[in-house]
Amino acid sequence: MYRKASKNDDFVVAPSGVGYTYPDLGFANATKRCEDFGSETGRIAKSADMSVVNFIASPSRDGVGETPNFDASSGAMDSIMAADEIDAGVWYSFGACYAGAMGNVWWSRGTPQKPIVGGRIALWGDDPSNPNAKFQCTACGVQCVLKELLSRKLQGDPTYASAYTVIPVHVWSHNVSDVVALATALEAVNEVGQPKFEIVTPTELTNRIAKLVTPPARSCPVPTGSYVESCHGCAVGGGGGAANCVLRCSCGHSHGTVTCDLNKCSDLSFKAELFGPGRFWCDGVKC
Repeated sequence: MYRKASKNDDFVVAPSGVGYTYPDLGFANATKRCEDFGSETGRIAKSADMSVVNFIASPSRDGVGETPNFDASSGAMDSIMAADEIDAGVWYSFGACYAGAMGNVWWSRGTPQKPIVGGRIALWGDDPSNPNAKFQCTACGVQCVLKELLSRKLQGDPTYASAYTVIPVHVWSHNVSDVVALATALEAVNEVGQPKFEIVTPTELTNRIAKLVTPPARSCPVPTGSYVESCHGCAVGGGGGAANCVLRCSCGHSHGTVTCDLNKCSDLSFKAELFGPGRFWCDGVKC
């Protein structure tokens, strides 16, 4: 497969390093194990001509798993990102159909800082009326993903992290033909006479982020908190970087849109209201 690869083929290190691993489990306070794990991952990645690692978070204890826990996974993840052979990471949450990070971009600790890109929206299932209970997400096929990306008015300036989108694909409900159909539809979208989307490989995407986006000022805070129990279909920003870190979710029984600027508050809860879709709250104050 590698020898016959075309320019559109790309290979990344599978979750999450050497072996199938949840980086936020194990390795706690085990510095030597982390260092060995990271260096071995880098060595094998180089031998396989790969420089991007796909991280996957474990199912959270409450079964939600919406957002990445970088503090818990810092040992294993830092050790991998510190390897000279590794240039970037792609983060999948276990919940939210691998897209709980909502397109956020984070940066590794250490020097140089390397980008870690979260999935924005997943090509997963087809029927939006049939939520996936195990992975806490709403099914979204080719036309659904296309509609969602167009409605979010994503940033077009490549110096902003929000200009870049990773779309996880559920291989048990979609195939290469679906990926081609979505890519073709996205490339056909024009804005002011110019293509709005450019489809590139994960390696090329992360290379551009590393080259063009300045860390960490233009990355949005990670939304956390109990809001995930009542909200779904969340998206962050669209206007670009820290200038637009507005979280938008469909929440409550009315499924109305609820918003909060993550630059002001990111530890969120949701409260329904008698009239309207409800509100996000942070430390007892409405967002």
